Amino acid sequence: MAGILEIGKDPEIDPRPSKRSKIKKDVGKIRKDMIKLFEGLNNQNDLLLYLMFKSQIIRDWIITHLCPALKIVPPPVNP
Repeated sequence: MAGILEIGKDPEIDPRPSKRSKIKKDVGKIRKDMIKLFEGLNNQNDLLLYLMFKSQIIRDWIITHLCPALKIVPPPVNP
């Protein structure tokens, strides 16, 4: 009786979606991982820009305020 289709089990009328293949599952996982990867790279880039900006502010403060107050030679200009 395994070869006989059951009544009400017509695959064309079945409302459930068909199962995804292994490749489609892998592609879905890779897409999610790629999104996370690019978000991480964006966060890393933002942090790097923040640290560089902060370093420049501190350097400017040292040159304009600290060196004249202590009467020392300011550091050379950053290339």
